[in-house]
Amino acid sequence: MNIELVHIIREKIKESVPSHKLILQQGEGHVYSIPETAEEFVSVTTRLNVIHKPIFNDWKMNRALEYLYKHHYEIVEENKDTIFRQAKQYPEELFQQAGELGTKIHQIIDEYIKDWINAGTLECPYSIKDKLKDEQDMNVWSAVRSVEAWFEMTKYIPLASELRVWSPKHKIAGTLDGVGLIDDKMIILDFKTSNLLLDVYTLQVAAYWGMFKELTGYKPKKCIILHLDKDYGIPKTEEVKWSGMRFRQFMQVSRVYDVMQSIHKHRLTGNKKIIRL
Repeated sequence: MNIELVHIIREKIKESVPSHKLILQQGEGHVYSIPETAEEFVSVTTRLNVIHKPIFNDWKMNRALEYLYKHHYEIVEENKDTIFRQAKQYPEELFQQAGELGTKIHQIIDEYIKDWINAGTLECPYSIKDKLKDEQDMNVWSAVRSVEAWFEMTKYIPLASELRVWSPKHKIAGTLDGVGLIDDKMIILDFKTSNLLLDVYTLQVAAYWGMFKELTGYKPKKCIILHLDKDYGIPKTEEVKWSGMRFRQFMQVSRVYDVMQSIHKHRLTGNKKIIRL
């Protein structure tokens, strides 16, 4: 594909998806808003939380048990409550550290892709390693290099990065990691740094596909989940098949979320009748 056509597509996406208008509100839960219109949009990930993920519970339990096993010889009557409390908090601390690491990796990749787009070239004018000169964490090095390796292998051409998308029709929103071209075909990219690749990610990416399609009129041919390998720098991908059907399935889950929210609100604010037996 020639660079002129790439420019045209990039400009159309920028005009159709004015991401700067969508603001992530402060507070618990991910709720986006457009101040100009006072519209609010619940994030895709928040809506998907209605799906139970037992693998997370198992992971937390195993990490807490690991902490207790490591410190069991320290336990005496005087400190047992402290150690058990620390064991309970340990999985959350690991989860937070992983989240901070993932955010850092995403930021480096985002800067790299935006520099590439701003350069106006089909190939990035520099290596992503240039972004890592002062980086000491080898997990960051590995994950970031795996992205560049995949870009080179597929001859990926970026169109947009960290794009906030939303659906005026369905009142949902989220941040799409990447949109690009491979073999002249448009694809949606979602980067994952977690070692746990959950089935629910399929619905998440499909939701981004549906919102992007609604806003731009483009119908990406593929949705790809790119696992950023923090150990060996070897890129791994999973293609989300049947994007349209998966988007409709996401909307079914989204409606369950709305039902549960309605029930919760009614229980808190509705009239409560006392049943006398």
